Amino acid sequence: MTFDATSGTGWYGVSVSLFEDNSLVSFSQSVVHISVDNYIDDDLIDNNARIGLALPIGGGFGWGTIGYQLAQVLTLDSENDVVFLREVHGGTMTERERKMVESGIANSIGVAGGAGGAGGAGGAGGGCLPFTVIHALGKFPALDTMGKILSGGSGQVVGVKNVGILFAETAEWSESEIASLDFFDRVFVGSSWGKSMLVKAGFAEEKLGVFLQGVDKTVFGVGRGDAEGMGMDDRGLTETLRKMVSGKFVIFSGGKLERRKGQDIVLAAFKHFAKMHDDVFLLTNWQNDWVETVKGIDEGGVGVVGVPEYDAGRGGLMINEWMRDNGVEGGSALDVGRQTQGMLGRLVREFVDVGVFVSRCEGGTNLVLMETIGGGKLCIVGEGTGMVDVVEKICENGGCIVVGMGQGKGKGKEEGWREAKVADVVAEMEKVYVMGKEELGKIGRKGGELMWEWEVELHKMLEQI
Repeated sequence: MTFDATSGTGWYGVSVSLFEDNSLVSFSQSVVHISVDNYIDDDLIDNNARIGLALPIGGGFGWGTIGYQLAQVLTLDSENDVVFLREVHGGTMTERERKMVESGIANSIGVAGGAGGAGGAGGAGGGCLPFTVIHALGKFPALDTMGKILSGGSGQVVGVKNVGILFAETAEWSESEIASLDFFDRVFVGSSWGKSMLVKAGFAEEKLGVFLQGVDKTVFGVGRGDAEGMGMDDRGLTETLRKMVSGKFVIFSGGKLERRKGQDIVLAAFKHFAKMHDDVFLLTNWQNDWVETVKGIDEGGVGVVGVPEYDAGRGGLMINEWMRDNGVEGGSALDVGRQTQGMLGRLVREFVDVGVFVSRCEGGTNLVLMETIGGGKLCIVGEGTGMVDVVEKICENGGCIVVGMGQGKGKGKEEGWREAKVADVVAEMEKVYVMGKEELGKIGRKGGELMWEWEVELHKMLEQI
């Protein structure tokens, strides 16, 4: 992309190709917003009326979805000006969504650079932004981040008040990690289970709150139509799927592929289930940009073999080939690859009969599970870790079905994980298969009505900051 000052402020497409010995090894596309003449003089801004977001905005993954929804609430329903301190993923947004974040982009110009360099405030530069900053915090064993919780250290953004949103995929906490968290004025944990594990480890309960993710019902709500741009399909995916699943019972599983999320259990269960019924279909959305976290998907002891290879040309994991290698034929399964929120909502509404989510560990409430329930689809939900909030609020009120989970086999980094038995998942699949679509729809709609929205939970959190 060539850009100069005459190009003007706006959104621009960027393609990046990485070659090694004249061979393509990686390819990516993105959309960036470039501002030319909107520089804001920081001295003219009331910093007490600003909130900085040190978490990504957009991008079709968990943190980006939280960032976007938080930005939307702050932009539309708050007296505070929002300032973006991390990347904005415009490529996955509709025109309406891009328009919504433009004020936050404008507010951010000159802020990070003026307070400690392009990497943000704080750290080596020693700067401190003169307003509250909300941080993305995580403890993810699969990424080997043990002991590396963000704490305002080198290269990190620091505000006069610092609030963390924390997702932890383990119950194991060291004294040094607890001390690092104590840097924050307040920490909101992504599930009741996560909070209880921190309290058990000795963190001050008075500094903790629970922040539950929500569902955007304009995208995933029961019976909604395709709003502007949200359900666009320029690759013929819906027509292909319509032919593949015609007359079949469709089971859906989503979330990035890794052993923690239990897709090996889902795949093994479906393989057994498909031997019992020739009219069933597995629809997945398992693509994972953090390729290193896929390692170990074949170590769950459920009969799944191998790890999906990464195809640099396609820019993704070869999940369909991996499913076939594990005995699930291409005519009975399809991974749809990366999709926008709007497109995924359309696929769930139009094609799915039942969702299955049996994560061994969730630091939060499992966003894809919540979105599937929000779309009015009955889900089989593992009763463990962060998903217990969904079980208690939705399943126990007649909006989804629970499958029991026993103690996980892991120790150390995997302390506190739970595990469903393949046979139990197959049994629940059989129950919903014979239930009939009318009853499935009744339970699914009940779940959709019970599912909470982002705005409610975000306002609860912001009121405590």
